[in-house]
Amino acid sequence: MRDTRSFVQYFRRTFAETSRRMLTPNEIIAAWEQFVESCEEGYGDILEEYENDRAIRNQIEHLLNDRELNAHEEAGWFRSAITAIDDRFKSLLQDTLLPCREGRPWWEARAPRYAGSELAADFRSQYGIEVRAVD
Repeated sequence: MRDTRSFVQYFRRTFAETSRRMLTPNEIIAAWEQFVESCEEGYGDILEEYENDRAIRNQIEHLLNDRELNAHEEAGWFRSAITAIDDRFKSLLQDTLLPCREGRPWWEARAPRYAGSELAADFRSQYGIEVRAVD
């Protein structure tokens, strides 16, 4: 039996454990997709903003690993949507691990292949990694 209301309520409470906000599954999917779309276009801000925007993926991981949440039948569509967006983001990342990032989640351990000039310069100065600048 599907209990979408119960799923969304539990989902929002669980997300609030890692955030000041209580977002719905659709809002979280949209936020992750928006970040990935901006990366596909060549993320045009500084490293601090990139890392801040990317941090939603840590919160998503918390949700994906929550047993009670995953017991809901509705969790399957959320996982499928995130997996599709993850695949897009993975295709944008370099193969080489960033220095001092071993053991970190895949979305934090690698630099993008290309980005706006500010972010490319930040990766160069912070990590010594070349990111192709696109503007």
